[in-house]
Amino acid sequence: MTAKRSNGVQATPDKTPVMYALMPNPAAQSFLASQKLAFEAARFWARRMHAIADQMETLASCASPDEFAKAQSRFIDQMRDDYASESKTIGALLSVPHSDDDERPQA
Repeated sequence: MTAKRSNGVQATPDKTPVMYALMPNPAAQSFLASQKLAFEAARFWARRMHAIADQMETLASCASPDEFAKAQSRFIDQMRDDYASESKTIGALLSVPHSDDDERPQA
């Protein structure tokens, strides 16, 4: 009863060089990047949907066409700024981090 049971799989020697073992796993990095992008897209979408709901409330309370046009202009300006800011955020998520020039060895 004390005999060790085996599933028939034999252990293979680890032939992975230490340098490769210390490098980040590309699949894990890709998954992490995709999750960051998905989270940021969902956050931005939720913020925009909230702004649209607020805009409908604002437009419903307008008493004149002039007030309506001003409210719509403010909304479009804010939307433009939000999209510009979001493009910078997405660009930062997609960019490859660079180390500072001070950390590079001098030739």
